[in-house]
Amino acid sequence: MGQSSPELLFLINAAIETNKIRFAFRDEKEALMRRLFDLRDEQERIESQAANIVEMAEELHYSKKSLEKLNAEKDKLFSVVAHDLKSPFTSILGYTELLAITADTLTPSQIKEYADNAHTAASNVFRMMQTLLEWARVQIGRVDYDPERLNIRDVMREITDVYENIAKGKSVTVNLPSTDAWVIADRGMTATVLRNLLNNAIKFTDRGGAVDLIVTQSETEVTVTVRDNGIGMTAAQVSRFNEKMMIEGTDGTDGEGGTGLGLAICREMIEKNGGQLTVVSRMGRGTSFSFELKRA
Repeated sequence: MGQSSPELLFLINAAIETNKIRFAFRDEKEALMRRLFDLRDEQERIESQAANIVEMAEELHYSKKSLEKLNAEKDKLFSVVAHDLKSPFTSILGYTELLAITADTLTPSQIKEYADNAHTAASNVFRMMQTLLEWARVQIGRVDYDPERLNIRDVMREITDVYENIAKGKSVTVNLPSTDAWVIADRGMTATVLRNLLNNAIKFTDRGGAVDLIVTQSETEVTVTVRDNGIGMTAAQVSRFNEKMMIEGTDGTDGEGGTGLGLAICREMIEKNGGQLTVVSRMGRGTSFSFELKRA
């Protein structure tokens, strides 16, 4: 082969330089593409973080509102409890003081009257304290869920036996279901719910009225209803119940007091058993509370 001409050397060098430039451009392009992908990933990460921050801000706002609502409910609860405890204790102290001071001068019928009034006030305090203790146990998570197979009609019979004298005192008839119904539920919670609902039904039913304990069954559930033909609830009370807010205590048809805690306890215990507590009520037409339990 002959010696390369200057022109050929020039062309070879030019080709080499062109390849170098092309490779450098390719490397720079690839670097730019990688940088572009990194920037896109960074943008997606920032957008995701921004969405999380917005979600956290919304949750914080909701938590703040919930906390404010709970604090308001707590303050109202303490106010109601303080008031409702003071009144029966005043009665107990008053009547027992009268008995202590004037027992020698009172007739047997007067002594019985004062003793009955003191006993009624003491019973109200006991029921109130029992409700408060149940509510406190629920709030601090000390109520264990221990489901078992049980006959809901037997539980109803046990509860009605406890309230038999109270119902008779107001001439209120309590009707039990005619058939058995087996469920899977926590006996203690179920009894507490039925006790509170029956107590309320008797409390808000006029003398001579009636309370019906009803069970209806489907393939998977048993619905329990406590229905009365009493004074009913206002639309505002029903609304507060549906919004899971505490209903203010209302005196019964014979002046029975209450804190409004009973329904809050019932709702939480029914939810622990997998059901929901619902209400249907109209002023002057009575009230029906219902909840579902798993059918055994």
